[in-house]
Amino acid sequence: MRHALLLSVLLAGLAAALRAADVPGERDFIRAEILLDEGDTRRAVLLYLQLLRKGKEGEGDDNWRNRTRERMLNLGFSQPELFALDPDTIKPEELDVLAARVGKLQAQRMQMSADLDYAERLTRGAVSLQLDVGGNAKVSVNEPHLARAVETLLKVAFVDDRADQVAEAQGRLEGFGVKAPQLEELKKALADKKLPPEVLKEAVAEALCQRLEGFKDLQELPENEDAGHAEHRAVSRELALPLLKLLDAQYAQAGALKRHAETVNFWRGQGATPNNAAPNGGQNFKPTAP
Repeated sequence: MRHALLLSVLLAGLAAALRAADVPGERDFIRAEILLDEGDTRRAVLLYLQLLRKGKEGEGDDNWRNRTRERMLNLGFSQPELFALDPDTIKPEELDVLAARVGKLQAQRMQMSADLDYAERLTRGAVSLQLDVGGNAKVSVNEPHLARAVETLLKVAFVDDRADQVAEAQGRLEGFGVKAPQLEELKKALADKKLPPEVLKEAVAEALCQRLEGFKDLQELPENEDAGHAEHRAVSRELALPLLKLLDAQYAQAGALKRHAETVNFWRGQGATPNNAAPNGGQNFKPTAP
């Protein structure tokens, strides 16, 4: 869902830029990107090649040949291919082969995006948060689901591709405390739908800190007559304050608190110290599905 939203925003931005652009190289580059996103890889590849050979030479972002070269390298073309391919002499069957190769790579990247979304949903569902009657945060962890999320991230992280999705998966694993020396131990634990203790602790801490990030975003909802906005701000605060107390008590040494220091400090500035409980003892808390 998140990647689909980002793609729609990107396409909207590209379309707006296409209407406004006056530089031929820019218009052609944007057009090629749109064709690629829509699956018309044959025309996209041909347009990239035309830009590579005839694009405007400029400086910085205006050097469309350089931008096209980087884009084609990202799409799996080699340097020798970029040197040898000519849009005026390329045979239709050669273009078909290149288009099919790019299409396969794009499909692989779409699958990786779906896997990242799946891992994100699994993580959120695996680490659920609620308040008890005393206003204290309680966390429930579904270790098999969290292990499945890590396993999915590992699958993406080891794909031999220059795609952003690979870097994102590796970054998430690092956030979960996964390091190269632990891989064998991790794989053995995953076979039993479990995680090594240190990885489990870091993964839970990271998931909880991401909840704090989300609660902070809700605090920034506009203050207007919308009762939903006001309730979202109130509930997120009621959850965030005791959550930070729990993090201080049980995960103080986890790397997640350092990585999310800005958010942690934000909530401390809101009065969330280890001695604070949720306002009104948490009585306004309304449970939601994890």
